[in-house]
Amino acid sequence: MRTLAEDMGALASDALNYFDAEFAFQKTRARLAGNRLVTAIALGIVAIVLVLLAAVGLTIGLLIALIPIVTAWGATAIVVLVLLLLAWLCVRGARRALGSIKSAFAQGDGALEDSPHV
Repeated sequence: MRTLAEDMGALASDALNYFDAEFAFQKTRARLAGNRLVTAIALGIVAIVLVLLAAVGLTIGLLIALIPIVTAWGATAIVVLVLLLLAWLCVRGARRALGSIKSAFAQGDGALEDSPHV
């Protein structure tokens, strides 16, 4: 028959073994997540570069298509103005998004304090 001390010793040994196994598993899991994150970032950068190349191709294509219609200077002006308009719309959207973030964290707003999930 086993004593309480032997059972406690076995429990401590089992707990230590479980801790070692769990720690090794979590280390492997973190290493895998890190490797996948690097892969995802690299593929994201490649995708951004390809989108930029496509945008340059589209811009050049628009210029070539518009030159016979409105001359080279007119085509350049149209394409540049459209691109600037799109950039301006993006800046307005970004400013609006930043404004909503600022208002969410404004002092004395009370929105965060009144929320039951905080």
